[in-house]
Amino acid sequence: MLTLDEHAVVSAVAARTCSPPGPDVPGADALEVGLLADRFLARCPDEQIADVKTVLAIFESGLVGTLLFQRTSPFTQLDSADQDRVLLAWRDSSVLLERTIARALTGLTTSLYFGHPRAWPSLGYPGPPDHAALRRAYADQLVDLDQLRAPGHEIEGGA
Repeated sequence: MLTLDEHAVVSAVAARTCSPPGPDVPGADALEVGLLADRFLARCPDEQIADVKTVLAIFESGLVGTLLFQRTSPFTQLDSADQDRVLLAWRDSSVLLERTIARALTGLTTSLYFGHPRAWPSLGYPGPPDHAALRRAYADQLVDLDQLRAPGHEIEGGA
């Protein structure tokens, strides 16, 4: 789905936006956010994939950076401080397209990072609830919806 260059852009943005808060917390590289993005995009419609690829090309481009008076090198060739500067400049830009691209890229990378089960312990998040366990724990509080329906309005086949 993603080319090696596109994967590198996603990975570079993730490395800047998903910095672990402590030494025992996996970083974006350890969770392979670039690979997660590739797997996520594999489930998307073709037009959305094309849009993401366009965004990655615009953001990576040294030519675009030059036209915006920000940089002459591609994003992935900048050092970490300059990458941070570029991300902040795009985030705070007066140009809607720049803000939209920054928001899309940081939103994609952070959602993939924080959605990964290996990132949850550092956040104090135990993971999604076990629905079967919740049903057992609250069995005495569950309501049978069929009992609430007016006579003659039952749903065929239960439910």
